Order: sequence, then structure tokens, then C-alpha cells
Amino acid sequence: MKNRVKLLILIITIVLIHSCKEVVAPTVITSEVTNITGTTATCGGTITDEGSGEIVFRGVCWSSTPAPTNLDNNTYDGDSIGTFISNMSDLMGATTYYVRAYATNVTGDYGNSTGYGNTITFTTLGELPIAETYPAINVAKTSATLNGTVKA
Repeated sequence: MKNRVKLLILIITIVLIHSCKEVVAPTVITSEVTNITGTTATCGGTITDEGSGEIVFRGVCWSSTPAPTNLDNNTYDGDSIGTFISNMSDLMGATTYYVRAYATNVTGDYGNSTGYGNTITFTTLGELPIAETYPAINVAKTSATLNGTVKA
């Protein structure tokens, strides 16, 4: 009977210790935004600590509203600790965006946790001009007058 009680106490202790494990998010730093165009930009980040579990996702997330999350527009750029580069695309011209790096770890039975880097703001370049062409006039054997306009 004494051994059963000791075994029961040991099992309860193990369960309590495992159920109290803290889930810690990865530590992430957002890199500078570069190569900004009207529809694309480059960013990235550095994961300096994977937290309480192995990294399963990393990338950047962005939005035209503050505090983007990985549920907003995002990239997937691997699953390891260290530095990575992300290419954002399908951006709107002349728009201010908020971007930050993220990393998600997994801690087995305890779930996962996502850590975010600092938020950086950038503005895409204005939209490209639109060219309209019109029919040529004064068409001759060796010449013609071409017509068109460029809208800013």
C-alpha cells in the first residue's frame, strides 16, 4: 500500500511539473526596409532566441494599419534561428505600411507562441505613370506623326 501511495504522489508531481511549463515566445528583431518600389519592398529579421520551443515559422507581416500580425499579409521564410530576408509584394503604390518580423515556435503538448520584432513604417513609391497612345496621323511612305499622353 505504501508503494502505491508513493507511486501516486510521484505521478501527480510529474503531471504538475509538466503542466506548469512556461511557454516563451521567440525573440525577434526587425531589419531595415530596403528596395522600396511602388509594389514591392524587402525586409527581414533576426531571431536571437527561439524561446521555449523549436522555430516552425519565420517571416515578416505587414498591414496598412499599426501592429500587423502573422494573420495579416505575411511571408514564410524558413524555420530556423538566425537572420533571414523577406520579399514583400502586391503592395499598393503611395501607401504607408507597418511591417515587423515574426517567429513562431512549437512546444509540444504546450502549444506554440509567436514573437514579434519592432514595427517599422515605410511608404511605397507613387504609382507608375499611365501612357495612352492615339492613332498615328500624317502617315506617309517614310514618316508618320505619333500621338500620346502620359498621365501622372
